[in-house]
Amino acid sequence: MSADFGAGALKSYFTLASAAALVGVVRHIKTTPTILALLAVIGLATAPRNAYAADPPYTFKVIATIGSAAPGGGAFVNDFEPGRLNNHGHLAFTAEPELPFQEAIFLAGGGTLQQTMWFGQNAPGGGLFSTSELGVIGLNDAGDLAFSFTLEPFNFGPPIYGGTYRWSHLTQTLSPIVISGVTPVPGQPGSVFAGVDFDVQLNNLGTVVFNGFLNTPAGPAPGIFQQDKSGHLTSLVLPGDPAPGGGTFDFLHDTGLNDGGDVAFEGAVGGATRKSICGDSARGRLRLCLSRLARSSHSLR
Repeated sequence: MSADFGAGALKSYFTLASAAALVGVVRHIKTTPTILALLAVIGLATAPRNAYAADPPYTFKVIATIGSAAPGGGAFVNDFEPGRLNNHGHLAFTAEPELPFQEAIFLAGGGTLQQTMWFGQNAPGGGLFSTSELGVIGLNDAGDLAFSFTLEPFNFGPPIYGGTYRWSHLTQTLSPIVISGVTPVPGQPGSVFAGVDFDVQLNNLGTVVFNGFLNTPAGPAPGIFQQDKSGHLTSLVLPGDPAPGGGTFDFLHDTGLNDGGDVAFEGAVGGATRKSICGDSARGRLRLCLSRLARSSHSLR
């Protein structure tokens, strides 16, 4: 999602750091024209361990700048939004290649920069991409992407009218995971997804975990869903499911996913009177503190 950077603070930084790399969006306003660039800051892997206590040696590489040509046409405008950095130095980011607030998703790495999708493009599975990527991009070490994006007509809801998609580094193509108003909800006969949400995670096994809205008697509410590499879609946790420690989940958000297939998420329990951090493992159990509760998965092939 875009932010409109006006003539405000003198300097702002948005960074993502790891032991090996740091990615930043740097904006520096002076009396000279504004400089806005996407930078990769790479630490030297050969630095001794005790060197980390001091300033580590870094090299800087400009990935893109405002006004520079964007792959696929146009020139970058307004801002950059770093999304995810993998262990091979590939960076997925969102930018606006032609008009402010009209977004596209790019992948940089290996000396290349490519556009993977853009606003106004025909979306796989039907519809037309609208203006906004929804903030959390999944990227694995193979260079595959997963993300949610709004569709036309633009409706930010909630629920958000849009879709959740994969991009394959092998085929260089997009495929749909969920499309609002079209894709059936696993385990909910006659029900289709009412909308999409912000969180999308992708691991090195090709598993995608994401939030999606479904209709409930209390109105649209998000659940947590999974699609494996083969395209098998599963409901992991739904509004109304029993929560470990008592009560039922009525709001589910903020997912995390590792390469073992374990999922962490935030769940509001019992009318949002308390929130719990739960784990959902590939072995099919929910964990809250020391309590355990067997879980059944709803599947759709």
